[in-house]
Amino acid sequence: MRMTLARRSALTTAAAVVLAAVAALMPGVAHAVPVTSDSLRGVRYVAYGHSFGQVQPGTGSVPGTLYPSLVRDSLGTDPAAWSNQTISGASTAQILSRARNTWKRGDYGLVTYLGNQNDVGRHVPAATFQANVRGFIDWVRGTSPFPPTIVIVLDTTSTPAGYARYPVPPTDADVVRYNNALRKIVASYPQDGTVVLADAFTGWDKATMISPDGQHPNDAGQAHIAAAITTALASTPFREGQNVLTPAPSVSYDSFNRPNQTTGLGKDLHGRSYSTVGGVKYGISNGTAYRASGGAARESAATVETRKADVDVSLTMTALSSKGAGPVWRLSNSKNYYALDVHGSGKGNAKVYKRVNGRFTQIGKALSSEVKPGSTVRVRADSTKIKIYVNGSIAYSGQDAFNTSATRDGIRIVDAGRARIDDLIIR
Repeated sequence: MRMTLARRSALTTAAAVVLAAVAALMPGVAHAVPVTSDSLRGVRYVAYGHSFGQVQPGTGSVPGTLYPSLVRDSLGTDPAAWSNQTISGASTAQILSRARNTWKRGDYGLVTYLGNQNDVGRHVPAATFQANVRGFIDWVRGTSPFPPTIVIVLDTTSTPAGYARYPVPPTDADVVRYNNALRKIVASYPQDGTVVLADAFTGWDKATMISPDGQHPNDAGQAHIAAAITTALASTPFREGQNVLTPAPSVSYDSFNRPNQTTGLGKDLHGRSYSTVGGVKYGISNGTAYRASGGAARESAATVETRKADVDVSLTMTALSSKGAGPVWRLSNSKNYYALDVHGSGKGNAKVYKRVNGRFTQIGKALSSEVKPGSTVRVRADSTKIKIYVNGSIAYSGQDAFNTSATRDGIRIVDAGRARIDDLIIR
């Protein structure tokens, strides 16, 4: 999989939304509005960590003001599938044990981990601490090619009264040292948005964010942690493993992460074979799909059989061309299908077409958002309704009743130029 955080932007308003959610806890401040992006809406969310996720006596906290609830509500995760698995007083070893007992390897979703302060306070050896954190990440990631999104949170400092809760009080410098270890751990995993770092340490204010016990966050502190998590998720890519909108895995997923070839796309990661129309060849170049043969055939496409008429197709336009490329859906043959044609640059560079008996007809207006190199484009076709998203935001809504029973979906590239497509997901 060739995704990077810089290539995709999905939840650009998430941090602001969480901060608004926190402000809603204060008198006279308006309540938060839901996140408008669909990228993480509907995912399973599980929070793991120490006591910051639990109600603590004397702090005035209630479940709805704790950071797991704030993250759940601001992202719009599945309220029926979410779980708060944090434990008061837990060490990293205990959090790892809880994960092994509660997280089913191979599950999809979003997982947060805030759990190093007790190891800091107990002066757990660095090697043991790091092994436990890695063990947690590796357990949750599992062995599937589609791991969930894991957010590792840098922990916060306490006051002298908070540190005094431990037999040998730690210092702020100890917190920094363990946080630096977390940075190195996260950096050692693929930088594809599956393991990300949330920085709750930066901006932490002991004077305004800690409850009277000197250690646990008050409402403002909980909001700060939640904002750090959603900020870390601001560029999380749309991909299999996040379980978007539906608990069913994709019908087809392909990272195109196979050796370069010019004779076809082979099989996707679910084992389904591609077939092409138009008498042209598709191939793989440096982990992306492209058109490997020239010619003037505009009807070229590479598709898989999904056996579904209502589909959700997502892909990344890694590189564009002046001729056109993009997703194709409800294809029955070379002369009958729908296509999103992305060409050139600037607003209006993406338009929806249907090809009926070999003739192209534009449906509605051009997309309201420009599709740029690296943009994630998503098409949802539900009966006669067609919705298209660019980087998670709605850019097109229309209706058309053509070919609603056709079940082949995939990609279309007009020429053998620069166009490259990556990370095809078909649901």
